Amino acid sequence: MGLGRTFGRDARTDPVAVFASLLMKRGTVMGLEDKISNAAGEAKGKVKEATGKATGDDSPAAQGKGDQASADVKQAAEKVQETVKDTLDYRGTC
Repeated sequence: MGLGRTFGRDARTDPVAVFASLLMKRGTVMGLEDKISNAAGEAKGKVKEATGKATGDDSPAAQGKGDQASADVKQAAEKVQETVKDTLDYRGTC
């Protein structure tokens, strides 16, 4: 997708539309597959953490916490991107 119309806005002159265009161009607008993958990563982290605690092994517990933190960051990025998209959609209807 080149510079053109993004969410009903002119990406050649509107800085918000330029930003949205760049997000989509780089493939950073997350889809359902990304959301499922991030949720699975968080679940995997919880299982690792619980296994580590149950066996008294700190390594899997620490890895599990790391996996959960990584999934949390990705989910936060999803929320930011959805908010940007919603804002652009709203601004495009005004």
